[in-house]
Amino acid sequence: MKALVVVASLIAGSAHAEPLAFKGLPMGADQQQLTQQFPSLRCEKVPPQFSRLGEQRCTGAPCSGDACRASEKALASYGGMPAWDTGFAVVDGRVAAFDLAINSSSYEAVRDALRDAHGVGAESEVAMQLRTGAKFTSRLWTVKTAAGKISLHERAVKYDEGRLQAESSAFTRWLETAAKSKKNSGDL
Repeated sequence: MKALVVVASLIAGSAHAEPLAFKGLPMGADQQQLTQQFPSLRCEKVPPQFSRLGEQRCTGAPCSGDACRASEKALASYGGMPAWDTGFAVVDGRVAAFDLAINSSSYEAVRDALRDAHGVGAESEVAMQLRTGAKFTSRLWTVKTAAGKISLHERAVKYDEGRLQAESSAFTRWLETAAKSKKNSGDL
């Protein structure tokens, strides 16, 4: 009976999953929609060796005006918690992924907001090591949907800084194709 309840809650959890989006902007939106909704973003071509970031990378830049201030404010939170270093990967002119930094202390609040929107997901502990050599354990929450994958790291590059990454299924396929092309060309 317990197994039935667990399976039923997993099905219910994924049944209400929202599409992958950032502040209402869905994955697959065109770059013009992205920069209209967030005028503080600036997009630049990504060098081929950094293809993990997409063909173009759109990040916040200093700007002025009411629309820009509203854009900066929207980019500065996620799940009701402070966020920064928000970036978007653009492939074939469409939003394919986004990522942002959070305080490690905000991990549970952001994870709970993601669970409410996208389903139960899975949480694990990962051994990490900083460049300084310090070792620690970090929680990692992930969920896969038909639309893509979301990963939330309690700690990432810095001990007190977590990272949220969301990528569309189309972006995952694009990355796989780019990796195969590099391998076949001998660029690896």
